[in-house]
Amino acid sequence: MIKVHICTPEGEYETVEGVSLINADTTDGQRGILPRHMPIVLVLEIGKLELVYPDGTRDMYSVDEGMLFFENDTATVLTDAIEYSEDIDLERAVKAKERAERRLRERRSDLDELRAKIALRKAINRIRVKQGGTEG
Repeated sequence: MIKVHICTPEGEYETVEGVSLINADTTDGQRGILPRHMPIVLVLEIGKLELVYPDGTRDMYSVDEGMLFFENDTATVLTDAIEYSEDIDLERAVKAKERAERRLRERRSDLDELRAKIALRKAINRIRVKQGGTEG
């Protein structure tokens, strides 16, 4: 089984043991890691991190960009922000999405377009993860 350490700039967010599969959105697509996988370093995109257990249950997280290091059946996830699907406030995520879309439509001269696009991607991802990983 896999042990997963999730860390943010504030420190360790969570440690989970007994994971049979990790699915992660990376810069080169979705990647799956099983026990005894060779050592690997993955660059995470704004996306989801899914931990699957032997009984088929799953924990899903909304993840900002970061890194996933895997070696000796231990995964370390380093990310600026992560949120467990059950803790996501769907109403707040929808409002953030609408706010980002409005900013991009308005095209004001003081708009930081890249920042608004990233905010939109994060909001859409949080909605998708909260809704169980379906497209949002």
